[in-house]
Amino acid sequence: MLYPAYREHVKPAIFASSPLIGSLFERKEHLGVGAVILAWAGLSLHLSARNEDPELRASRAAFVAYAGAAVFATLAATMGVIVAVFRTF
Repeated sequence: MLYPAYREHVKPAIFASSPLIGSLFERKEHLGVGAVILAWAGLSLHLSARNEDPELRASRAAFVAYAGAAVFATLAATMGVIVAVFRTF
């Protein structure tokens, strides 16, 4: 519920004060979406590999997708904290 107001009122001020922090504001959203997509990909790969030999590619690919999702989520959260500390309501 707060996000639309935050985006409308705070985002322009962030970009005016610091284009770098403004870029972080935008990139954190992209990384968040990437984390969700990779997590879903990992789940589908994991489910497709559950009856197969653990050494097969689907199991390894699921692990890589989950690890990527964790990295993206951590980066998005870190960027979100940086933006929130820089400027908030």
